[in-house]
Amino acid sequence: MHLQKTKYEVIPPAIYRATIAEIKADDGEYGPQLHWRFTLMGWDKSLQAWSSQRLSKKSKAGGWVLALLGKIPDDLDTDVLVGRRCRLQVGVKAGDDGEYNNIEAILGPGGPAAVADNSGDPEIPDDLPEDPGYDEVEF
Repeated sequence: MHLQKTKYEVIPPAIYRATIAEIKADDGEYGPQLHWRFTLMGWDKSLQAWSSQRLSKKSKAGGWVLALLGKIPDDLDTDVLVGRRCRLQVGVKAGDDGEYNNIEAILGPGGPAAVADNSGDPEIPDDLPEDPGYDEVEF
């Protein structure tokens, strides 16, 4: 059997429409975490991110839940978030094996996306930096 090294396909930094595919508990280096998996709408691509299991205004999970629900509830069953639509602010970082995508922010489902999906013209918000290269995204 021959194996080849898999090359990670980086997508351009932009705001993408997505669906929460899964949230599961995970043990991390710094304690209990949530492993979030997102499917990008119109793309054959999923992205993942981790947060603590803490719900507060200062925690990553709290900020994400606030963006998704408009409030941070006292008690949350993460299953209610699965299947929910959102927008992801996606960036690119350099790693030991090359560049990879990271989720910089989770935004509520309303509002424009710099790249709506992979099936039509991108929607470019007025407040994005000049010439971010979104017109170079292949559809």
